Amino acid sequence: MRLGQAQEAQRQLQMCYEAGYRDAATVNSLRLLDSYKNFVSIEDDASILRLNRKEADLLRLYFKPVLKSALATTSANTR
Repeated sequence: MRLGQAQEAQRQLQMCYEAGYRDAATVNSLRLLDSYKNFVSIEDDASILRLNRKEADLLRLYFKPVLKSALATTSANTR
């Protein structure tokens, strides 16, 4: 999931759930993935931003520059 591979994560988690692994982490992750239908994904080469469908048009204007700046700062600090 943290690599942006939601479909593969859902497939793996569903297999775990069906095999009896119904711990909180598995169930909560499946619920989170199910909730993605309520979100809009905004992707570029470095990130995936998921915003609530109702608020995405407005929040995109604010979040996108902040995310870009945070990624640039983090990248500069890891070199």
